[in-house]
Amino acid sequence: LLSSLHFETAIRVYPVLHWIAAGIGMLVLLQPVGAAGAWIGAVTYVFSGASLSDAFYPHILPGFMLVPWILWAFRRDGKGEARSAILLGGLFGLDFLAADVFTSGLAIAVAAIWLAMEIPRSASRRHGLRLGAGVFLGLLLAAPQIVATAAWIPETNRSILGMKLGEATLFSVSP
Repeated sequence: LLSSLHFETAIRVYPVLHWIAAGIGMLVLLQPVGAAGAWIGAVTYVFSGASLSDAFYPHILPGFMLVPWILWAFRRDGKGEARSAILLGGLFGLDFLAADVFTSGLAIAVAAIWLAMEIPRSASRRHGLRLGAGVFLGLLLAAPQIVATAAWIPETNRSILGMKLGEATLFSVSP
């Protein structure tokens, strides 16, 4: 959608659009706690240090934006289990296609924590199956990219030469 804009404009609009979509996702997710709580949650999520620092790592923003939407899709009871699993699978698929392992893992972990802490025991099996189906459908949706990446990884320098833990830490947690 942003390809019709000049790059300088698009790169400035890109984070803002993802922050808006993440904020709307938090508003929708937190709707049951009331308007004030939902707004506080949305503002806190969107303007958190992790979110604002992601402006310098734009590849993380799509996954960051999708986390509240994935939890919302998992939390809600849809008109049918199949429809709900398809929606969840589509959102997980978009997250997997964003190719950020951290936000994908975070989305799965948050849904699993919600399953363990908020879903009654009587419904946990049904919701667990829906979560599993959603992750599976998401992996299926992202399979072309996952397979291509798996085929490409052995050709990279890091895979051939290996990386020491200190190098990986320097790249991921640089002072």
